[in-house]
Amino acid sequence: MQKYFFLLAISVVLLFSSCQKKLFQFSNSWSNKSVIIDGQLDEWQLPLEQPAAQIPIKYRCSNDEKYLYLAVQPSDEYMKAMFLHQGLKIWIDSTARRKEKNGIGYPIPLRTSETNELASEAGNNTQKFIELYAASMQEFDVYGLADESLRLSNLTSKEIKVALAFDQLRTLCMEIRIPIKTVLGSFVSGKIFSLGIAVNNPAKSIDDGSNDSSLFNDRNQNQITQGNPLMGPNSQMMNQNMNQNMNQMQGPSRQLSMPNIWMKIKLADKAE
Repeated sequence: MQKYFFLLAISVVLLFSSCQKKLFQFSNSWSNKSVIIDGQLDEWQLPLEQPAAQIPIKYRCSNDEKYLYLAVQPSDEYMKAMFLHQGLKIWIDSTARRKEKNGIGYPIPLRTSETNELASEAGNNTQKFIELYAASMQEFDVYGLADESLRLSNLTSKEIKVALAFDQLRTLCMEIRIPIKTVLGSFVSGKIFSLGIAVNNPAKSIDDGSNDSSLFNDRNQNQITQGNPLMGPNSQMMNQNMNQNMNQMQGPSRQLSMPNIWMKIKLADKAE
């Protein structure tokens, strides 16, 4: 009987390990035409992949011989708030491991002063505020692709491009284009690499003496920032709950663990 249960336990462990391995293995799709980096999903196969069911982050990756194209989307309002409030890091590891060496930081959260300027320019026009907000998301950080980390923009970068947009339901989507030679060396059909999507840790609040308070943690926000139209009609309550939940999770001696997922991906070939 003990031998039976031992063999059953081994079988369950092996089955679970096999499922875990398959869960994070994806193949790229080939892009027959260049993806327009505008934050829209017109060129993408929908729905996007959600590799980790417990983390509401969706993605899809495609490639041609020159570029990797990536679409990333939060699948609920809470995660959308985290995208905007804290930003992401997108890691690409050519060794197909989990090395956080080469990557892109995007979106870069706006300071409260920047958001207030957009709100002032938009007046009472919510749609205009949303359009101005998305259009302002032109900068991104580059890690490991130069001697030191750099902050670039779509104007200063010819090859790497980023964009963020909101659809009619105010669902957020971001797109990134990265040259294959920059992160993988060269195009090799069937090459396996790993892709990591990590939400940044929370920035220090004004109580910590930080001068970089962003969209959700400044007590002196104006009305349009507090009732942030990017987050829908229940934004003020959601933002309060978000900050409260973060404080409870962090506690006096704990650090908040942000969502972080990794997938192994195979480059697509034109013939596939």
